[in-house]
Amino acid sequence: MRATMRRRSRSLRAGKSLSSEETTKKLADVRKQYDEETKAIDQKLADWEKSVDAKSLPKDLADIVKLPAAQRNAAQNRNLPPITAI
Repeated sequence: MRATMRRRSRSLRAGKSLSSEETTKKLADVRKQYDEETKAIDQKLADWEKSVDAKSLPKDLADIVKLPAAQRNAAQNRNLPPITAI
């Protein structure tokens, strides 16, 4: 671990670091992309919940889908199927 830290500090001294402004801009770009992906995933999940027939799901999953999203706890949300934005 110390060797890794030494390499990082050498690379920073060698002029390989980003300026504060560049780092801030890259971070803002990543946050914007993350927010867009999160909104898209949330919308796809809501669309799926509206279109799915609860009778075709396993009982535990059907019980979760029947609950309004605002009334679900974190464990129930984790048990929903993963949905990707792409």
